[in-house]
Amino acid sequence: MHDQGPNKNPPSLIPELFPNVALLGEKELLWASSGPFRFSFPGLNSYEGLHHSVFTRKTGTDNRTTGEFDLSFGGGQAGSVVSSLHQVRVTVAASSLVIMRQTHSDQVAALNQVPKQDIVQYECDAVISPFKGVGLLVRTADCQGVLLYDPEANVVAAVHCGWRGAVQNILAKTVETMVREFGSGAGDIRAAIGPSLGPCCGEFKGYRNIFPVEFRDFMGEHSHFDMWAVSCGQLKEAGLREENIEVATLCTKCNTHLFYSYRADKSTGRFGAAIALC
Repeated sequence: MHDQGPNKNPPSLIPELFPNVALLGEKELLWASSGPFRFSFPGLNSYEGLHHSVFTRKTGTDNRTTGEFDLSFGGGQAGSVVSSLHQVRVTVAASSLVIMRQTHSDQVAALNQVPKQDIVQYECDAVISPFKGVGLLVRTADCQGVLLYDPEANVVAAVHCGWRGAVQNILAKTVETMVREFGSGAGDIRAAIGPSLGPCCGEFKGYRNIFPVEFRDFMGEHSHFDMWAVSCGQLKEAGLREENIEVATLCTKCNTHLFYSYRADKSTGRFGAAIALC
């Protein structure tokens, strides 16, 4: 098994507040045996009509691989990134891949047709698809990449949710769009929250100026916030059942050997989470 880093079990308020949410450490996640180095969530993995993966920053089959699997366009290696994006597309068995120009907004895009290109970009922070063979990718480096799946309505979504997205409640807006546009029942939706800034490192010194008062229910010591618990609360408030929520309890800042982290490195790449109906 792979070494996770110094904070193997970051403290979280989730067991106390949402006892039926599945908290998944490194050993509970399903790691792929061939590259690029990635994992899947046990709950989502149980559905035959679905492909998904969370990609680390490594190209190979373990955390000791030196090659970088960077999905951002910030490093000037556009050709390499496009190649990596095609690897993501192939991994989730998609004929086309939708990426987002993420701006920490609450904009939700609902696809109404199958993209004609192999890779297409939308300016939004959440995208929803009812089409088979269309992959959705969210790219992160401390923010949450959240994957949603409704097995009854057969629709998927990928959401970019940082603290700004949480303040705007982009998760609830995505669920509401799935219900309104595609007939989803919120209680049927499954959610998986990928590696992101954990409660161990989620310090927000200016929280009084940026967070609504209700976020203080998720506040620990020294201005630290449990953003994993914030998202669980918002998903539950939107109608999801606790037992349909999975959280990968891997803090990105604590695990820079596996994931990119803006808080740790400032200038950094992006890893990704992708999902597709098949």
